[in-house]
Amino acid sequence: MIHTITIILPTNELSDEVNGILHNYADIILGRIGLPRVDENEFIMTIIVKAEKNMMEKIINEINSIRGIKSNYLTIK
Repeated sequence: MIHTITIILPTNELSDEVNGILHNYADIILGRIGLPRVDENEFIMTIIVKAEKNMMEKIINEINSIRGIKSNYLTIK
């Protein structure tokens, strides 16, 4: 299955922690992009992943365990 993960970071300082989690799943990540929204003081990451639903739940739970981070995923295919 193909999914997109959207992550909103309230500060760029949390990106290292998020990237540490994503590094553990590098083998299923197809692509990623980061979008700074300096005017809104937030940073958005979008990741395209090929994985089963149970793996997506695991990734999202890990990311959301970081205080201040909001993330969710959408199944595309």
